[in-house]
Amino acid sequence: PSPPPPPPLFFPISILTPRTSPHSIHIGGHSAGAHLSACMLFTDWRERLGTSESPFAFSSATLLSGVYDLGPIQRSYVNDALQLTESEVKQFTLRNLLNQYSIQDAQQQQHIPKCLLAVAEQDTPEFKRQDSEFMKGLKEVGVACRSHELPGEDHFSIVERLEERDFELTKIILEFISEEK
Repeated sequence: PSPPPPPPLFFPISILTPRTSPHSIHIGGHSAGAHLSACMLFTDWRERLGTSESPFAFSSATLLSGVYDLGPIQRSYVNDALQLTESEVKQFTLRNLLNQYSIQDAQQQQHIPKCLLAVAEQDTPEFKRQDSEFMKGLKEVGVACRSHELPGEDHFSIVERLEERDFELTKIILEFISEEK
């Protein structure tokens, strides 16, 4: 008998293998996962890991329908479970991290790789606002980035459909990752 088909999320990984260097690290996330992935871009990994040289460098980041501003989360029912403090909101809101970042940091300490941001047409205005503001901030500090709005998609379908070879966002991500800087 033939082996079972790979799980759906295996598809993007398997087709990326021949397109990218085995030494490339491409990160990505959706919604709160996009926030966590973006935070990874601003982490000084040398300090965190106690090394004098960066142990790795990200090649790109794909951030889908991301939460980049934690203020609205803190003011919503979601904070009943999260219990975000004002200090944490300031510390982990991406615009604040961007304000601390400078071109000099990029040259001397760390490099923020190219970023692909995407939102769904049916995402809330708040997701679209945050995408737009984060994109603007990335460009202000010299990060190569682009953003796409996917017609007819919603907050969940934008990621659920990534397993489809002919899905517009799948094609955009594969092309983006394959491009030289």
